[in-house]
Amino acid sequence: MMGKEILMAVSAYDLVRAVMCLAAQRNRIDPRQLSFTQVLNVVDAAWGKLIAAPSKQHHDQEFFRVLDLATHALFPSDANIVSTHAYSGDAAASIASERWKTK
Repeated sequence: MMGKEILMAVSAYDLVRAVMCLAAQRNRIDPRQLSFTQVLNVVDAAWGKLIAAPSKQHHDQEFFRVLDLATHALFPSDANIVSTHAYSGDAAASIASERWKTK
């Protein structure tokens, strides 16, 4: 049973990453600018409509809407915010706490 749960989690992760890549390509932005969590929320909210679409045309229309909504899931572009991906440990925690003090 645990193998199925892991497979489903990996599949869901891959689905969200694929939506991020397609959305970024459609709108000519870098996929790394998109928030995984926010795109996951968009996909989760649209899942029912995608499955219940009465025709391929309706499904495609809803899917393109998902891609457009996903491009609104951008990380803040404030120049004062430093990405913590390049840091680790105490330095990352320090930068993360400092980034909100500048606002």
